[in-house]
Amino acid sequence: MPVLLVFGATSASRPWRRRVTRELDGLRPDVVEHARRYPTEESVGALVDAGRACGAGIVVAVGGGSVLDAAKIARARLAAERAEGAPALVTVPTTPGTGAEVTPFATVWDFERSKKESVASLEVRPTAAVVDPELTATMDRREYGSSALDALVQGVEAAWSTRSTAESIALGLTAAGLVREAYEAAVQEPENLGACTAISLAGLHSGRAIAISQTTACHAISYPLTLMTGLRHGHACSLPLGQVLAYNARAGDCMDARGPEHVRGVVRRILRALGVCEPREVEAVLERFRRLAGLEEWSEVEFDAASVAAQAATYGRLSNNPRRLSRERLQTLLEDRRTR
Repeated sequence: MPVLLVFGATSASRPWRRRVTRELDGLRPDVVEHARRYPTEESVGALVDAGRACGAGIVVAVGGGSVLDAAKIARARLAAERAEGAPALVTVPTTPGTGAEVTPFATVWDFERSKKESVASLEVRPTAAVVDPELTATMDRREYGSSALDALVQGVEAAWSTRSTAESIALGLTAAGLVREAYEAAVQEPENLGACTAISLAGLHSGRAIAISQTTACHAISYPLTLMTGLRHGHACSLPLGQVLAYNARAGDCMDARGPEHVRGVVRRILRALGVCEPREVEAVLERFRRLAGLEEWSEVEFDAASVAAQAATYGRLSNNPRRLSRERLQTLLEDRRTR
């Protein structure tokens, strides 16, 4: 069966690429590189063309969340062209936090129009995932820290989402707790396989969690932040988390049918997972994690709060937040954060 093997464009120098290529050599795969930092219509189209040309029956995607997302969308588009259905998709993450290896959705970015589109379908969900924390060992500190923060934010948002279930709450809290316990060692000691395994598991659990409940306000805010400033996705997600958590903890304007006490109870469980007692303590945890990874704080990032709020308000993820967030309230949150 023809195999299409997808790598990222920056993977040539990574030792795991030679290892993966050697392991799959007997299948004689067609090898293609995803050429962009984030999936775009052009970069996904190139993968579709490659899969069509080789008649791929199996797509193996090896890389970070962007590489996996591009391959997932390409696989779904190949499926739409074929009477026999979708090729199998095997995802092998080389970053530890996105959860893209197990989710039924992916993202396409349009930087010219400053817009991000989410694609969700059964054809986007991978057939199988192989998670090997040793593949993350060559990541630089900033990239690794951002990816781990993505797992933490996804875990938190999966727990408090209005779409949450008992399963997504349990998975999300487990992910957040694993990141809290292992983050420092994993960021500072890339050879610490135990810590890196914990972070990879956090990413896997958070991916399974958001596959059920989806993300909420922090992700809606992160998209324009990334588009306007170039911040890594997980880093951008982490910046508003302390503010949004404190806002949701008050549980006013409750959007969850289970009521404000349910939301307060989930927030209390999130605080325990993060090892703190009060919402105001969460920001100190996040700032410490960002400092360990050499990631900027909001006071060091130039952005226009009104523009970010206007864009964030257009994303459906915002409606999953347990407390109502209007465009005006989003702008106030962003402005409050910048002045602290």
